[in-house]
Amino acid sequence: MHVEALRKFDECQNVLKQTQSEVDPYLIMEVYSEITLVCNVIAMQKLQSGDIKLCQELLKKAELFSDGNDRMRAVTYNNYACYFRKTN
Repeated sequence: MHVEALRKFDECQNVLKQTQSEVDPYLIMEVYSEITLVCNVIAMQKLQSGDIKLCQELLKKAELFSDGNDRMRAVTYNNYACYFRKTN
């Protein structure tokens, strides 16, 4: 379910890129926050199931989308800490 949501958010991101001048910046930040949240949730699920590579990729994506949002950036960095703890 989360993976499908992430795909939909990717589609939204592409639409936002194409129409960025016509879209409210607040809406863009909200979509980016949701993408960051979904990336973090899936990353922690993958970490628990042992898919370390996908976890790292999702955290990188979350970090990119959390730019300008301190709360989401903190969540992402906390999840990075969990990742590093698990992988030594």
